[in-house]
Amino acid sequence: MKIKPACSLAIFAALFVGSWPSFGQEAGENRIVLTNCNVIDCTGKSMMTDMTIVITGKRISKVTKGVYRGNNNDPSTRVFDLDGGYVLPGFWNMHSHLSDLLPDVNDILGTEPLLPAAIRAGRNAMDALKRGFTALRMTGERDYIDVAWRDAFSAGVFVGPRIFASGKIVMPTPDRQQDRRWPVALYADGPIEVRKAMQENINRGADFIKLVVNDLEPDELEAAIETAHANGLRVTAHSGGIGAQRAVEAGVDCIEHGYGLNDKTIRMMAEKGVFYDATIVCNLSKDYIAEREKIIAELGLDEDPEVVKGRIEVAFADERSQEMASRQREILRKARDAGVKIIPGGDSNPF
Repeated sequence: MKIKPACSLAIFAALFVGSWPSFGQEAGENRIVLTNCNVIDCTGKSMMTDMTIVITGKRISKVTKGVYRGNNNDPSTRVFDLDGGYVLPGFWNMHSHLSDLLPDVNDILGTEPLLPAAIRAGRNAMDALKRGFTALRMTGERDYIDVAWRDAFSAGVFVGPRIFASGKIVMPTPDRQQDRRWPVALYADGPIEVRKAMQENINRGADFIKLVVNDLEPDELEAAIETAHANGLRVTAHSGGIGAQRAVEAGVDCIEHGYGLNDKTIRMMAEKGVFYDATIVCNLSKDYIAEREKIIAELGLDEDPEVVKGRIEVAFADERSQEMASRQREILRKARDAGVKIIPGGDSNPF
C-alpha cells in the first residue's frame, strides 16, 4: 500500500484504528510498521530520512534506519510503504470551538437548534483528525457538546482526536438584551452565582474552565478561580489589557488572546508559569496577508481549492488594523523573550 507524502502520524492513526477493530483490544500483539518514510520529531533536530517506525499496540516501540525487512506475511503486523512520506507528531489546536462556523454571515450560531450544531461539531472534530490534529482544547462550546464528543471518542464509539472540554464560558450578563442569546455562555453575576456556574461546568464534566474576565468584579474573579482550583481544574481567561493583569494577579493559569498585554503582566506570566494562547489568526493585517499570499504562490498552492477556500474563510476572521496587528506581534515577541509558555490556538473550528 502506498500513501502519498506529507501525511502526519495522526492521519495514519485514524486510518488504522478505524479499519482494524481488534487494534485496541489486542494492544500487546498487533503491530503497525511505517517504512520508507521521513521522520520529523519536532524537537529541533534535523529530519531523519529513510526510516522505519514500528507501532506496537498504541505506542511507538521502535524507530530505525532503513527499509523494513521483517515478515510481511505475519497476520499480526501491517506494513505500510509511505513512499518517502513524512511522519511527525500530531498537531494540537489549543483554542477551538467545536461547532463553530467560519464565516457565519447569517448569524446561524446564535439561532440554530442544538442537533445540527452537535452533528457539525462531531464532523469538525473528525475532519480535524484527518488533517493531523490529534488533540483539541475546547475554549467554550454550547450545551456541553464538547464533553459529549470527548466521551464518545474516548469510548471508541467514533474515531476522533483527544478533546479537552471547557463546557460553557462563564461570564457576566451583558447589558444589552440582544447579546444574551449566545448559547456558549453561562451568565453569572455576583460571587455566589459565579460559584454556581463554575460548579455547573464541573458537574457536567468539564476538564477546565474558561472565563471572560474583563467585566468580572474582583470578588467574582476570586470566587471563580478558587472554585475551579479547589476542584482540581485549571482556569483560562479571555482577557487583555488591565483585565489580563487582574486575572494573572488573581491566579489564572492561561490567558487567551491577550490583546494589549502590558510589560508588567508579561513579567508576571513568566514568573507564575501562566500560559499564553495568542490566537494569531485574530490579528491578521494587510502586510501579513500579502506575505502569506506570496509564500502560497511560491509553493504552487495558489490554485489549490482547499487553500483558496481557507484563504476566503480566514478573510472573515477577526480582522485587525495594521497598527493593532503589529502591536500584538510585538507583545508575542516580548512574551517569548520573557520566557512565557506560549501555546498555539486558532479560535475557530478545529482545523
